[in-house]
Amino acid sequence: MVLYWQAKAVPDINYFSFVHLVGEIAAQQSFVPVGGLWPSRRWRVGEVLTDTYTFTLSPDLPVGTYPLIAGLFDPETGERSLVSQNGQPQEHNQFILGTITLP
Repeated sequence: MVLYWQAKAVPDINYFSFVHLVGEIAAQQSFVPVGGLWPSRRWRVGEVLTDTYTFTLSPDLPVGTYPLIAGLFDPETGERSLVSQNGQPQEHNQFILGTITLP
């Protein structure tokens, strides 16, 4: 999966990005954006950054539908960056990217 980040302002924190497949945390990844190569304090206004995420799901994962979420957080405090979509604040400061259904 590929996510694109774009800063509206230069962050004052070196955020970590996260992507979680939720359901007893079925799968997750958290790291410095752009594969660890581009800390958020280096971002420039309007710059678009590409982040690639790959998950290996456990074969023991139960059949079901799992929400896929993403966002940014301060690795020192765990506090998430504010998230809004179309001008609306998002619950739990995360983007809901969609769902994945395991048959």
